[in-house]
Amino acid sequence: MSHAYPGLPPAPPPSQPVVATAVVLWRDGPAGREVLLVRRGAERRFAGGFHAFPGGRLDPEDSAVAVPGASGEEATLVACATRELFEETGVLLARGAERVAAADRAADRAALLDGSLRWAEVLRRRGLALDP
Repeated sequence: MSHAYPGLPPAPPPSQPVVATAVVLWRDGPAGREVLLVRRGAERRFAGGFHAFPGGRLDPEDSAVAVPGASGEEATLVACATRELFEETGVLLARGAERVAAADRAADRAALLDGSLRWAEVLRRRGLALDP
């Protein structure tokens, strides 16, 4: 139930929604289910210092990433989710990822983070494919 209080100004209009993704990775560990969380930087405006699932905002380039078996918004969101997961954690969630050496993963992640390499190019040069 909502109440109006005399003298309070009207609420501001809602902000524009931001398209973003989050990835919930879990496994059955020796002590039970384990869930991967990242700790947000304390300097972040929103939920700084809190733990969250890896993820983030959609990049315009995400729509150019091929996702076999998916198209349109579904493909774009898969591309966004896998890119954000790789950027934030180094987890490369793609078919063929087991063939990519640790040093190559680290180099690709650094290049992705500094903007010198795009996600579509990381996938292409390593022969990787995303699953919807």
